[in-house]
Order: sequence, then structure tokens, then C-alpha cells
Amino acid sequence: MYHADGVLHRIVHGRDVRLNHDRFAAATPKGDGSRRRGDRYGSGSVTVWPAPTLTVKRKSVSTMLEARAVQRTCLGVAASAGACFAVRMSKTDEFRARYGAWALVAGAGEGIGAAYAEALARRGLHLVLVDRATEPLGSLATRLRQAHGVAVEDIVADLAGDDVVERIAAVAGGKEIGLLVCNAAQSATSEYLDVAVDDHRRSVMVNCLAPALLVRRYGALMRGRRRGGIILMSSLSGFQGGPFLAHYAATKAYNLVLAEGLWEECRAYGVDVLAVCPGATRTPGYLAARPKTASRWSPPEMEPSAVVDEALAALGRAPWVIPGRGNRLGAFLIRRGLSRVQAVKAMGRVGRRLVDARRDRPEA
Repeated sequence: MYHADGVLHRIVHGRDVRLNHDRFAAATPKGDGSRRRGDRYGSGSVTVWPAPTLTVKRKSVSTMLEARAVQRTCLGVAASAGACFAVRMSKTDEFRARYGAWALVAGAGEGIGAAYAEALARRGLHLVLVDRATEPLGSLATRLRQAHGVAVEDIVADLAGDDVVERIAAVAGGKEIGLLVCNAAQSATSEYLDVAVDDHRRSVMVNCLAPALLVRRYGALMRGRRRGGIILMSSLSGFQGGPFLAHYAATKAYNLVLAEGLWEECRAYGVDVLAVCPGATRTPGYLAARPKTASRWSPPEMEPSAVVDEALAALGRAPWVIPGRGNRLGAFLIRRGLSRVQAVKAMGRVGRRLVDARRDRPEA
């Protein structure tokens, strides 16, 4: 009689059914019911055993059915063990196998960028972090090294600079960047004609040109390796015109359309491309700019870590994603329930409240 888990024991107990011990010896526990070291499901040391051979002395129909039930159950145990092991591996080694050992996050000092850095470090990726703010970038890099044991290169650079891509490449050196996250953004909350020309130029450089050039450089290397991932941060504001955020919305529409085109071009080479379109997110910049009191036009808010979790889950599955159920519902209603003119007017009410809040702040 074969003594295994309780279910198997009850199935064969009292029946004239015998397992072929020669084929199944590797999986058979000792007589005291103890397991071998390799039989700890999900521990990373699972052994998938061959299907047991069943010998039946009395070939009655009921006994044959019992025998087949034993075989299916044994195979099910082995398959379940293998599945547990596969799920466990997918969170770390499979992610690294897909995207390589190094990730580059542009605009990583705080908010969503810092959340990306944290999430990728948890997955065991080494990091190249870029931001123009020295103190938060240095603090983040130190914390990630200590907490996750990963290598972190922090680069203090302004993405509006003419040679910023070359500077990043010089520090990254020969590191195999397998995942690129373009998160840095420049925005001005005001009427378009009131924004300084230099600020408009900066918006184009940071939000459009820098991501385009980073994608061109590192995307080509990913194509050559036939693997990699690119994430471009867009916004819900990129789906229609955004009064009082007109230039910012336009640059985010650029990122969305660029990502959609690259998604189709690059997937043939094993490179995943994704545009992430978050709504209101509790970043330091948003919290400083939002109105102090909520209204019926106030959008739902998300934590940066929640945005990043949904983004990484969508990478390789679709060309773009809207994080958050409330944001997805709102986007659906605006796009399907309103005309484009009505949608722009609705966004204008939100933008107007941001402008008024900015004017009400003492430092404005």
C-alpha cells in the first residue's frame, strides 16, 4: 500500500491496487509519512516525477476507476508543485530574463519615478537613475542599495540639456539597459500665451525630445538583443485638449501616439512598448498644485506605487494603459459619453481650478 498525502492514502486504502515501486520510488515518502527534501512545494527544489504505473489484480470496473483516479491525483500533485514553483520564479528571475539586469529611469527623484525605481529594485534589477534634483536622487539611490542590495548609478542631469543623452550614455557605459522608463515631465499651469517662451521650449525638450532620443538609442540596442521594454509616461490629459495645461497635454499626446506606433514596430523584435496614462497622482508636484478643497470636478487620486504596479503588470500586454478603475471609468465616459468639444470644456473646468489654486497660494 502506498502512503502519501491523506487523499492518496484514502483512495487506495483497502483496495487491491498497487503502485509500481520501481517507477515511483523517487516520489514515495518513507513509511513514517515524512517528505524528502526535494518535496517541499514552492521552495524552489520541486521534483517532477514520472507518471506512476498502476497494477490491478482484480480488474473490476470500480477498481479500474480507482486506479485511474490515483494516477490523475499523483500527476495533479506534481503539476501543482511545478506551477507553484513557476509562479514564484516569475516575480524575479522571469522579469530579469525578459528585461535584463539593468533599468534606466529618467525623472526618478520623487513621485512616480521613485516608485518605478523601488518596484524595479524589488525585482532585482540594477538601476541607472536620472534626475536634476541632487538631494532626493542621492537619498533614493542610497536607500535602494541598502534595502535591496542592487547596484545604483545616480546621474544628476537636466533632460532639457542638449547633450543629456550622451551624458547618460557615458555613465551607463557598457551596462545592458533592458528596460527604459521615461518619466520626467515639465508642465506649466497657466494660459498658453502667458507662459514664457523658455518654458515652452523646455516642455518640448523634457517631455518630447529627450524621450524620443533615449528611445532611439536604447531601443536600437534592445532590438539587437531581441528583448527589452520601453515605458513612456503619458497622461489622461493627452486624450483631448487641456485648457490651462494646453502644452503639457499636447506633449503627453505625443508620448501616447509615439508609444502606440513603437508598440507595433518593436513587438516583432521582442521589445515591449507601453504608454502609461495616469490621472491625478499624489506626487509632491501634484499635491502642491491641487486645490485645497474638493469639488464635483475633482478627479480621483492614486498613489504613485499603485500607478507603477499597474504599469508593470500591463507591460507586454497592450500599447497603453490607464491605471485605476476610477480613471478608466472617467476616461470611458468622457470619450464615449461626451463630444470632443464637451470633453475639452470639462477639462477646462479642471484646469481653471488648478489656475485659481495657484493664484491663491502665497508663493504664487
